[in-house]
Amino acid sequence: MYTPAHLRATTDMSEFYEKPPHEMSRYELQDLEHVIRLAENDEFDDEGAGDLAESIDEHGNVVSKLDNFRATAEFKAAQAEVRKIQPTRIGIFKRYWDKFKFNKTRREKLVAMFDETDEQIEFYLIDEFVSWKDEIEGARQFLEDIKIKKVEDDIKLSTMGNTVIRTIAGKTHDTQEIEYSSQTFNPFDLSNIKT
Repeated sequence: MYTPAHLRATTDMSEFYEKPPHEMSRYELQDLEHVIRLAENDEFDDEGAGDLAESIDEHGNVVSKLDNFRATAEFKAAQAEVRKIQPTRIGIFKRYWDKFKFNKTRREKLVAMFDETDEQIEFYLIDEFVSWKDEIEGARQFLEDIKIKKVEDDIKLSTMGNTVIRTIAGKTHDTQEIEYSSQTFNPFDLSNIKT
């Protein structure tokens, strides 16, 4: 990796690298062995117990590991923090949505990012969760109108006579497959000449 000469001359580069064991002091080796032992024990416990280990509460009901985690103080504190940042998050989304909703490529990137963050927020807010599409006024309707217009355009284009257009739904965006009919396709028609 390239590093400028003045950076190499003024910076102690050893702080960016882990020492190999033969350069460690006996105390550092002792700490390293302790960390390795803990990691081995945790892996062994996870394999033995299974990832979806369930427990039983005082009433005899089965409680999943996720429910146990959601009952911890650490989760409650994180949930409170997420609730605090939610208005700011939606405000930022609204600002970018208003700015880029008419630009197709940026809109698609924004929708993908917003949906991804919604998945993370939904984990913490559980029943209180409201999607960004519902929080930002008119966003859901705008996206539905675009889908309807796209379907109408596909139908209009597919009935031109010489083409058959199929829309293939994708995870992030839809793609179109175009087939030209060999019986009606005229390569000299101006509508078929792409410049």
